Amino acid sequence: MKKKSSKTSEPKALDPKEFGLSSRIVLESVEPHRIRIVKRRKSRIIMKDGQQLLQQARLIKRHRPDVTVEIATTAPVCSKTRTYLQEHGVRVIPLLTEEISWNPTRKT
Repeated sequence: MKKKSSKTSEPKALDPKEFGLSSRIVLESVEPHRIRIVKRRKSRIIMKDGQQLLQQARLIKRHRPDVTVEIATTAPVCSKTRTYLQEHGVRVIPLLTEEISWNPTRKT
């Protein structure tokens, strides 16, 4: 029986320490040249959070200049923060609860 190939593969968890980031940050490799910072929370992401996320994205780019960094979040993002991140080359995508593939802090 042949295995079906799919264009979208499961995101692979990455060790944030490889990029000089805190172990509390959740990173996923979505494609060979795309890394996602995953933020699971209910409260709105404001500019101060956006600046911190941009710093994290820059650390990732410093270690792997060939990757695109994006942020996936379950929280609403302030419009100014979204614009700020996009102007600096960081894409923000909504993360639905059904799409959550990996959570190292979740205890079931």
